[in-house]
Amino acid sequence: ETLTYNGQEYKVIDIGNNTTAIVNSDTTVQKVVLANNMIAVSDYAFNTFKNISSIEYSDNLMTIGAYAFANSNGIYSNVTINDNVREVKYGAFENTIIDEITIESGVRSIQEKAFYTQRGAFNDKTLTIPDSIDYIGMGAFSGYKASKIVVDSANEKYTSIEDLVLTDKAKTVIWQYAIGNGRTEYTVPAGINNIAGYSFSQSDNLQKVV
Repeated sequence: ETLTYNGQEYKVIDIGNNTTAIVNSDTTVQKVVLANNMIAVSDYAFNTFKNISSIEYSDNLMTIGAYAFANSNGIYSNVTINDNVREVKYGAFENTIIDEITIESGVRSIQEKAFYTQRGAFNDKTLTIPDSIDYIGMGAFSGYKASKIVVDSANEKYTSIEDLVLTDKAKTVIWQYAIGNGRTEYTVPAGINNIAGYSFSQSDNLQKVV
């Protein structure tokens, strides 16, 4: 229910577009706590706030807007998208540093470049896609260097192959490669006829795809 700014806490009842117009984006805001009655964080709400590294979500939050928390220099130890959220919009956390992403069952849509980053550190984390997800946009997890991608077997839209690539259920399109697995060579599975943009982006160790 509060936003901490320069050591003071302020009650938040709504967050609209471009909050940076009210509070300068170079402030020392490190933590955002959303009021329990909030159902959405609007587009660009905290875009370019330089030091945010922690967010406590409202239990009723349903939408995280486009670029809502993008471009922070803070390091998130974990970003959890709770089960009441239905959509994470385009670029919501783009160009942030996230050690671990947790997506709970109930989330439906992760849009294009939602977690795209060029600053991800290698980790030994597993990206788990729950049963409820029915839309993942191009580049949604590009740059997030998980070592494994696991999809709940009850998901009707997506699956994974050998926990290394996220694909459609028919296993014809690769949507994301687990770029943190450390392999230097990868053989595209039989049946794959399309590789979505950004799927192998920033695979620093990967030298050959056949």
